[in-house]
Amino acid sequence: MEAVADLREWMTLYYNVTNFIHLSTSSSRQTVSCTTTLSEISNMQLKVLESSPIYRVIATVKEMKTDEFYYNACINVVNARQCGKKTTRTADGWFCNYCNFESANMEFKYALKMCIEDSSSHVWAIAFQEATQEIVGMSAKELATIYMELAKTNKIKHTS
Repeated sequence: MEAVADLREWMTLYYNVTNFIHLSTSSSRQTVSCTTTLSEISNMQLKVLESSPIYRVIATVKEMKTDEFYYNACINVVNARQCGKKTTRTADGWFCNYCNFESANMEFKYALKMCIEDSSSHVWAIAFQEATQEIVGMSAKELATIYMELAKTNKIKHTS
């Protein structure tokens, strides 16, 4: 119980002046100002929508799935934004079912599956491009290249 008291004291004194790594950079969605727990969010039974609010949670990464941390993304520009959806390999390159676009090129994008936990619960989540780049410290292309080189030398099993 002493650890709980220490944590409560730290939260009271330092929470508002401590710099945390924010893994969401979305400015187009409403951010709920209060911090909540994973358990409270799970109990809300939220549906993912384009206008879903963003909740702030202080959590720790418990585990990461390192075998599928990136995907091959569409490079087509739709409505002044890169499509970025997952593509499939074709004989001539890459095809995006979302925007019906075929290209000889694609872009590596992050989709890192991780288990995060706080004092109330744990949940599997996916950290996409900006968030994973903040965690990993390099681009998806750089890490995918290292991963594929290690797979070529049979130091790891390549699944993508």
